[in-house]
Amino acid sequence: MLGLIAWRRVISWRRFAFVGVLLAAGSGLGLLARILFASLILKDGPSYAKPGVAGLTAIFYPVMLAERASTIAGAVWLTLIVSLILISAIVFRRSLAVRDAGAALISGLGWVAPLAVLGGVVVLGQFWIRYLQPMYFAPVCTLVLAPRLFAHGSALIRRLPKGTVKGLLVGVVVACLGASAAATVALSRSTAVVDPDVRCVGTWVSASHEIGAGRFWAIRAPKAFLPEPGQLVQVDSHFGEYPWLTDRADYSSVRVSFVLTDSEATQFVLPPVAQTAPSSTIRCGRYTITDFGSPILPIGPATPDAIP
Repeated sequence: MLGLIAWRRVISWRRFAFVGVLLAAGSGLGLLARILFASLILKDGPSYAKPGVAGLTAIFYPVMLAERASTIAGAVWLTLIVSLILISAIVFRRSLAVRDAGAALISGLGWVAPLAVLGGVVVLGQFWIRYLQPMYFAPVCTLVLAPRLFAHGSALIRRLPKGTVKGLLVGVVVACLGASAAATVALSRSTAVVDPDVRCVGTWVSASHEIGAGRFWAIRAPKAFLPEPGQLVQVDSHFGEYPWLTDRADYSSVRVSFVLTDSEATQFVLPPVAQTAPSSTIRCGRYTITDFGSPILPIGPATPDAIP
C-alpha cells in the first residue's frame, strides 16, 4: 500500500524507503525472535503452508461465507462489512486525488487487506477461519476518518448553529457511553454464572484428585474454572501433547486416569490400553468423563500437524 501511494506521488520515494526499512527491520527482528524461541513454539513455519489443498480451501471459504449469510445476523454483518470495504475503496480513491497520505493508507488497507487475507489463506491451504479477522476489522478502521470526511463533505453540518452541532456530538457521546455501560453490566452478570455442565465437571474432577486429559475445545472451559487447572491436560486427536495456550508444566504427568470429551463428533483416538481396561462413565450434560480409576493412559509426544 505504501508503494502504491508513493507511485501515485502522494508520498515521496524517500519517505517510502524510510518506512519500508523500519517495517523490514521490525519483521526481521520478529522472525529472528521466532527462530530463537522455536523450541517453545508448537508448529513450525511449513506447517502453516499447504498449497496442495488450495483447491479445497477455494471451495471451503465461499461455502462458509454463504452459510454465514443464511442467517439474519450473518447477512446483516456481511452486508455491513462488504459496504465498508466498498466505502474504503471510494475513500481511498478520493484520498489519492487530494493527496492525503494518512487517509489513503488507512482506507487502502480497508479494502486491500480483506482481499489479500482471503486470497492468502486460500493459497496457503489454511482452513482456520480465525485468520480472516482482518476482513472484518480492517474495513472498520476506515470509520476513524468519518468525522473529518463528514465535516468537509456535508454542507448541512456547516449550516447548523455551533450549539446544535455540539449538542449532537454530546448526544452521540452520551448514547455510546450508555450503551457501553449497559453492555458492561450484562457482561459482568453473565461472567458470574457458571454453566451447569462445566460446574458438574469441575466438581467431579476436584473431588477425584486425579489427572485427566481432553482435547482443546472439550477441556477449555472446565480447566478455566478448576482450582487446580493442572488436573486437566490438553492433548491432540491422537492423545499426544498439545501445548497450545496452556501451561507446559501440565505435562509433568506422563499418564492420566480419565478422559474428558464433549459433544464434538470428531473421532478421538485413545491409547490401546483403553480398549481393554475397565472404566466407568460420568455424564455432565454435554460432557462425558470416562474414568479408568488409575493413571494407565500414556500421553504421547507432541505432533505439530495433529488436529487439536
